[in-house]
Amino acid sequence: MQPENWKLSGKFMIFDGYKVFYRTWGNPSGEPLVLLHGYPTSSWDFHKMADALGRQFFVITADFLGFGFSEKPKDYDYKISRQAALIEEVLDRIGIESYHIFAHDYGDTVAQELLALDLDRSNRDDVRIRSVCFLNGGLFPETHLARPIQKLLLGPMGYLICLLGSNRTFIRNFNAILGKKTQASMEELSHHWRLITHKGGKLRLHKLISYIPQRIEHRTRWVSCLNTHPCPKALINGSADPVSGTHMVKRYQQIVDHIDFLYQMPEIGHYPHTEAPQETATAFLRFHSELASDEEPPSRMTRTRRRSSPSRGELSL
Repeated sequence: MQPENWKLSGKFMIFDGYKVFYRTWGNPSGEPLVLLHGYPTSSWDFHKMADALGRQFFVITADFLGFGFSEKPKDYDYKISRQAALIEEVLDRIGIESYHIFAHDYGDTVAQELLALDLDRSNRDDVRIRSVCFLNGGLFPETHLARPIQKLLLGPMGYLICLLGSNRTFIRNFNAILGKKTQASMEELSHHWRLITHKGGKLRLHKLISYIPQRIEHRTRWVSCLNTHPCPKALINGSADPVSGTHMVKRYQQIVDHIDFLYQMPEIGHYPHTEAPQETATAFLRFHSELASDEEPPSRMTRTRRRSSPSRGELSL
């Protein structure tokens, strides 16, 4: 689906005084599933999996403020806590009380804040979030290997780096974090760049990347909820990712007490849902299939699925 069609099938709402793009589709009687996108892209990242997910779930997604088709205010404080509040506002508007999460990159951090908020407001027997599945992202700030461009954006010359940024620079940096055999096409890269630059978004990249120091500031809150929130959790990882690949998985195995589902793709990079959408969707649906057949309460699930070298084509929709 082209980004323009993605936009036409969505809606806008006001959050913190700014227009936010959101979109729903899928099985109206299915369980609600919230998709949380990464930096610096948008909810359109999930378009290759949209049909596969929509057959089972009622799917909700949004472009965070500063991303995609949402507004990109100059003087906004782009805190992860506000992006989490944005998602909750979307859910309240639609009338969703409990939901599952499927998150990537920046969205992983928003998901962690949503887990922490859920615990702040509830007891372990009355949480809103029913499960969460993480794709590649900086769940642990100590394992996040920032790219050179990210370090430059975080520095005192960040705004100048934004001004000098070009489509050519984006292509080089984006493909550097993908698998060698799953590089993005020029058409796909062009769509991503148009969404990034839409409404002046290129000039907000240095502000949006503040999520990296926020991960350090809130590490205790965001890492502890991986063990204290009772919902089942899955990790699907493109292990060829230089930012949050195999090394992040190893830390996940050290930190998380109950590994409900772990699936690794050795040749896939930072964007499993665009590089290998069918395999990623199938692994995600298998996680949910096992949840549906498990008779134990979520807080006591200890099932572990460690897969260091899955065979391509082994999973099918």
